[in-house]
Amino acid sequence: MAGRDQVFHLAANARLWARDPAIFDAINHQGTKRVIKAAKKAGVSRLVATSTALILRDWRDRDPSPIAETDPKPALQGMAGPYSRSKWHADEALRRAMGDGLDVVVLYPTVPIGPPDNFITEPTEMLKGFLFNPPPAYLKTALNLIDVAQTAQALRIAAEKAPTNSRFILAGETIEFQDLLAILHHISNKAMPRISIPWWVASLAGQSGDWAARFTGKAPAASVEAVKVAKHPRRFDIQQAQTCLDWAPPPAKEAITRTAKAILSHS
Repeated sequence: MAGRDQVFHLAANARLWARDPAIFDAINHQGTKRVIKAAKKAGVSRLVATSTALILRDWRDRDPSPIAETDPKPALQGMAGPYSRSKWHADEALRRAMGDGLDVVVLYPTVPIGPPDNFITEPTEMLKGFLFNPPPAYLKTALNLIDVAQTAQALRIAAEKAPTNSRFILAGETIEFQDLLAILHHISNKAMPRISIPWWVASLAGQSGDWAARFTGKAPAASVEAVKVAKHPRRFDIQQAQTCLDWAPPPAKEAITRTAKAILSHS
């Protein structure tokens, strides 16, 4: 980092399952602490870090009000699993760094999707699964989707324009899962599941999937943590990002369409 004015920290294990859950803390939490230490040592003027909106509310909380940057941070016990806990700890380290003299800007994206390249994110992998190997049913929930390219643009703007030691939620349109499937069907002309299952059924499936995955080493279709974070769809207050980062998310349909078409063409 020597000689660098700004550093972007995006590296993470963003999966919601791993055979060895300790890998989440090693990469997401301890990795962030190492980046902070190196940035301080190198005299970096600004660290722009990518977190996740998952950590901004207790997964069990039914509160339907929009989540804002000024909301109290939930307790560690309110995190849904090892991934969320590792990002919660990383966020704590970033907030401490703000008080220790390092200029840190933290962004909290919701669910980024975009055309796959050498690495396919878990949300994009989910879309790929519905396009090529759809399950017989889906969980009745909703997702807040954002375009990954626009998210990258927000990171760049944050580095240049964000106030010192600031935090921003990057959220878009919350779309019902059945509407997402309808868009995928329209693009691909492929059959999508029509049966929705309640959360408790998905929870049982997640538990059995996690149990089997410990023996097979193959990630479950939906982990316990993934099912937990889907229990209560969230809304977000993005006024701060709109004001400071020119954040103007397009309709979810645009990001879904662009991503799905890229998946189909790549495959």
